[in-house]
Amino acid sequence: MQVGLLTLVDTYADGLSVGDRYRQVVDLALQAEALGFDTFWIGEHHFSPYAVPNPVPLLTAIAMQTSRIRLGTGVALAAHHDPIRFAEDYAMLDQASGGRVDVIIGRGLYLQGYAGFNQDVASGRERVEEAVRIVRGAWTERPFSFAGRYRTVEAVTVWPPPVQQPHPPIWLGAGSPSSVALAAAEGCHLALPSVFSPPETYRKTVEAYRAAAGGRDDLRVSAGRHVYVSETTAEAEAEWEEHFERYTRFVLHEFEGPWYEGTGRRQGLDSWVTGPYRERVRAFGLCGSAEDVAARTIAMCDGLGGVEHFWSYFDVGNIGSAKLSASVERYAAGVLPLLRERYGTG
Repeated sequence: MQVGLLTLVDTYADGLSVGDRYRQVVDLALQAEALGFDTFWIGEHHFSPYAVPNPVPLLTAIAMQTSRIRLGTGVALAAHHDPIRFAEDYAMLDQASGGRVDVIIGRGLYLQGYAGFNQDVASGRERVEEAVRIVRGAWTERPFSFAGRYRTVEAVTVWPPPVQQPHPPIWLGAGSPSSVALAAAEGCHLALPSVFSPPETYRKTVEAYRAAAGGRDDLRVSAGRHVYVSETTAEAEAEWEEHFERYTRFVLHEFEGPWYEGTGRRQGLDSWVTGPYRERVRAFGLCGSAEDVAARTIAMCDGLGGVEHFWSYFDVGNIGSAKLSASVERYAAGVLPLLRERYGTG
């Protein structure tokens, strides 16, 4: 199993400036490499202080200061991009990192991007399917041609080529049956989607993916949770409350606007944002002592039928750098060894 960190760079008006928040993310990635984590993923959103509009610049800054940790997206919203330009950007990142890039592609949960780019949200799946084929083709065929519904490519040679051959790993962020089937059909690894549902929700998703993939043992599954580690579980829950609660309010606010009227997407968050804090944090997060977090992570991964990559999202809710760093260090010292012992290294 690979064990990594993911960040959606939630940024608050009364917190760090945007530039300082980006620097905090880079520092977090450097700490993750120093402590032995395998991966570091950055998410993408548009027209929002939640995630970044383009993960490539931040990942490039990290690539230039690291040598081992793998770098990825969580997820890259390929439906909003010209897929040839997308292939160029991530090939360039693969070169800058010396071949350490994983590209995780998805349609995205938020509708602001579709509205802002004047796209029909119903076209998202087809756009992503087309993007996967174009990006893979542009990385492996020189020159490359393609005739699609949204993009036609005529004898284009992407430069630079990626370092990894035949191409960097491509993952699909998928939860719906159609997207899971697409991931298996295209030979993409599966990144399980939202953390706004209990993990057992996705057991059947993993089973459907494994079945559709026909038993291929080279395809991997990724899962993750929001995480905070302190000396004891009681201390962790007390220390994290203000940050977890602020983050839930922040996320709920992102589902406001005319795009969401009649979609039911906001209502899907009810169990995540209502009810006693400790009940919700135990259902949806991994917050506790290192021993508790390790045990619950193992139970989650085993309950999903086995995963090959697990990420933790530590830097939520305007958490300060000192508290963030201490939590990551406790995880590395107390959780990471137990996961390595249980699952080995990826």
